[in-house]
Amino acid sequence: MTAVEKVKISGEPKKSCGILPSMKSALGFHNEFLKKALTVSPLIWIMKYLLILLLALPVLSQAQDSCKLKKLTDPYTKQSKISTGFVPFVTDGGTVNVSIDATATDIDFFVWFKNDTKCFDDQSSVQVNYDGDRLKANFKNTGSMNCQGAFHFTFKNSETTPSNLVRFTDKKISSLKFTSTDKKNTEIKLSEEQKQLMQRMATCVVREAKTLIKK
Repeated sequence: MTAVEKVKISGEPKKSCGILPSMKSALGFHNEFLKKALTVSPLIWIMKYLLILLLALPVLSQAQDSCKLKKLTDPYTKQSKISTGFVPFVTDGGTVNVSIDATATDIDFFVWFKNDTKCFDDQSSVQVNYDGDRLKANFKNTGSMNCQGAFHFTFKNSETTPSNLVRFTDKKISSLKFTSTDKKNTEIKLSEEQKQLMQRMATCVVREAKTLIKK
């Protein structure tokens, strides 16, 4: 064999033994995986976000509804006031409409047994029971004597919120027990949803009532 022939043989390229095709295959799979991951992952996150938002909508709407306070002028005192308006509470003890109003001087809880002839005077009272608390609060009717089922109990609107009123915002009311002029008791027991609604109503009014106080 001549020297020239030896050079030609030694210069032949060596085979790759299949390594390069395997690497290409692996890289192709990796790139395809990344494409799918980048396509699917954002969709999953978007779906999760939308699901959380849909679940939160009922709570958000209730919170907003209970804080939509009406701004009015009292026809008798001519004072500006804010009000939740009447909100119906349907319970086993009957249906009552509750309105919480605030002026520069007072915060008034108005409970009305609609289409009822219950009589209340200044000796009538309501016992407020709270969730998970043995302590009870008793309030006298501050409204006029009537037999239309109308009951009021009132707090002073001041820069420092009265402790009894603070409890309305800090705790849920489990029930309200009214004593009418005939000494009969009527207890209104609230559902969990109604407890939360009553608490939100009180919280909204107590917070906004501060803006009515004349400096």
